[in-house]
Amino acid sequence: MIPGSEAAPTRGVGAITKRDRHREAALERKLNEAQLRASDPSFARGKRRHVRETRRYQRALAVQRKRPQSVLNAVAFCLGALLLLVIYFSTSWTVALTLLGLLLIDLRAIRRRRRKMRD
Repeated sequence: MIPGSEAAPTRGVGAITKRDRHREAALERKLNEAQLRASDPSFARGKRRHVRETRRYQRALAVQRKRPQSVLNAVAFCLGALLLLVIYFSTSWTVALTLLGLLLIDLRAIRRRRRKMRD
């Protein structure tokens, strides 16, 4: 495992989705298998290949854990588009300010999650 890559589970809007948990579990399984194969082969060439494979899975797992949730990004995109439409068509300022507030909350959640995963 990569030191410091274990992140505390988050709840709420920024929580890890089922797809992300399955992807992470599959990468961990592949990583464990590659580590077992790297410790066993009798040929140096095979051992180097398995070590490279292990490092590749470690990098993929680290990237997966740092990745912000696609749901948060999709919500931010939709809120931004709605805000632009509301401003363009000059509708109610109350609706525009509400959308702006929701967009800021969502962007804050994305930034907090990225920062938490980086640490």
